[in-house]
Amino acid sequence: MNIFRCVLADSKRGNAPRDTKRPGKARPIMVVLRGDHALPGGLAEIAAALELGFIEATDVADAQSKFLAANPDIFVLPALFAERSTLPLVQLCRKRNPACQAIMLVEPDQINEAAEAMRAGILDCLFLPFSNERLAKTLAAAMGRLGVEVEPEHLERAHREVPPAAPSAPAPAPSAKANAADLNCAQGETQVMQKLSADLETARKNRLPVVLLGEAGCGKSHCAAAIHADSADGNSPYYKLDCAALTPETLPEEISASTTRATFYFDELTDLSPRVQARLGRLLGDDGPPQARLISATSHEPIKAINSGALRRDLYYRLCVGQIHIPPLRARGNDMLWIAQDQLGQYAALEGAELRQFSAEATEYLLANSWPGNIRQLSNMCRNLVMTYGPKGVQVVEADMLPDDIVNGAGFGGATTSHVNNQDTLAALFRGQSLAAIERRVIEAVIEDHDGSVTQAARSLMVAPSTLYRKREQWAREDSQ
Repeated sequence: MNIFRCVLADSKRGNAPRDTKRPGKARPIMVVLRGDHALPGGLAEIAAALELGFIEATDVADAQSKFLAANPDIFVLPALFAERSTLPLVQLCRKRNPACQAIMLVEPDQINEAAEAMRAGILDCLFLPFSNERLAKTLAAAMGRLGVEVEPEHLERAHREVPPAAPSAPAPAPSAKANAADLNCAQGETQVMQKLSADLETARKNRLPVVLLGEAGCGKSHCAAAIHADSADGNSPYYKLDCAALTPETLPEEISASTTRATFYFDELTDLSPRVQARLGRLLGDDGPPQARLISATSHEPIKAINSGALRRDLYYRLCVGQIHIPPLRARGNDMLWIAQDQLGQYAALEGAELRQFSAEATEYLLANSWPGNIRQLSNMCRNLVMTYGPKGVQVVEADMLPDDIVNGAGFGGATTSHVNNQDTLAALFRGQSLAAIERRVIEAVIEDHDGSVTQAARSLMVAPSTLYRKREQWAREDSQ
């Protein structure tokens, strides 16, 4: 439960009532009800940079009192306070000032509250943790709704000059120990797998920063965990960092510690925000940390990201002393059958099922498929087979048990529409489906393609994460009816 605190940061405004319409050039006022960890430490600096009046409240009653006294233009508050929804407070305050722009702070598990708030007409939901830059842009958008133009230099100052304070969320904890899938990620007899095994062995023996390159779902995370587990540092901490979710405040300080022998794995390097890239560059210094092992991965082409300005060139070459290319599943030949057999056996063991092998005909279909979703698609297929046929006592997977996309070779699975080669194929794929059904299928495929990360999927689709959260909540309601 959040503990909320109060500081009256803008004593110049006082609590004098004012008219709903902002007189002349008076700057807007913001009332904030917040938790200790809910906002970045530079909130007051952001408000000052945007020339925004700033009042904080201790609790719901205090927030209501200050709202009625100051009649603010912007209201920032958590979705829940003392285990109760704050939406009634928003609705009450907006009755007094319909123009007030409400911004709600939402924990990751409060999707229903966020969806309800958006339906009620609030401006935006900020999912924790978020950065100073994200908050500044949202406040600037609120001011724009009020007809107040934010000067570019003010927004730039809010982005760059707000000092990082206490973390807005706990730093990432070390990940779990490597599992069998991690340790066996390079097993195989084909030439491409033998090369991968040799490259991983080289990475294990030295501590030079390395970047893993490969398509989404091809096993980069497994390879990173294997490098750490099989090295001399196998018993030291292993941090798996989601680059899309990192903020300057949540970037582990241990990266720069001279005594740290931990491994830091940056998942999807090109998703790092500019501010995180700048802070990471400062932590690494010119020569990089002397003890920490740095492993990065991306499913995009780093040079294209550098040329487009999405990735800093100096940072990339600090993190990329060596490169390891992870082959897609379709390039592994008969070795992919070992992975399929292993995945099927693992899921069967978990469920107490006897389904442990594929028939000769089913094997031919597996080898003929292009597997656009790579190992993730194969793993999901095996899990579904076990859940569907395991309870029936089936021991062998026959060809007619395989999913239609595997038998037909379409391979849409967890892939996005980038795998569809022409308009005729695309039309055939979606023929007879409503626009809503097509939208759901594409969104779910993109989320799956990003390891279930709604944040990364939203960035790929160029929409706000709250949009995807609302749609998923709506689909869940429809499915339950």
